[in-house]
Amino acid sequence: MLNLEINLPEIKKFVKELPALKEEIFDMLHKEQKRVASSFLNTLMNCEISVFLGREKYERQQLISSVARNYRNGFYSRSFCIKGVGSLNVKVPRDRLGKFQSEVLPRYERMDSRIKGDVVLMYLLGMSTRNLALVSERMFGKKLSHSEVSALSQEMGTQVEVWRCRPIKEK
Repeated sequence: MLNLEINLPEIKKFVKELPALKEEIFDMLHKEQKRVASSFLNTLMNCEISVFLGREKYERQQLISSVARNYRNGFYSRSFCIKGVGSLNVKVPRDRLGKFQSEVLPRYERMDSRIKGDVVLMYLLGMSTRNLALVSERMFGKKLSHSEVSALSQEMGTQVEVWRCRPIKEK
């Protein structure tokens, strides 16, 4: 059984030191949040490949011909940035035939679509690509280059042009 003793002078001393430790406490909370988010995404993608292959890890299928069988083939590391969390390192599982495609993390995407929307909104409000690149790490947890910001704004421009040239239905 755990025996817990409370020492009042030690608690008072700790409470007096809290203002100096505030930044360290928030840093620890942020690191834990990133670790939990990364673990959650890894678990979700492992479940996704289990459903894709139709069996759990180390489970074999005897009724399928050896040519049609597909197996797990390890994983590859990838970074993905999520708004409010920051940049995460995740392990995306692979299969031997190369047919598995995760629905959790879109292919070739490196950041959450909400970050893209925020960047484009700030650009449209008049913030320069260089200034956005400077403040991106503090705001989104990922340092964006000014060329990435420019590419996002061009992508938005093409979407606006498609919307502007849409066929108008008469009522």
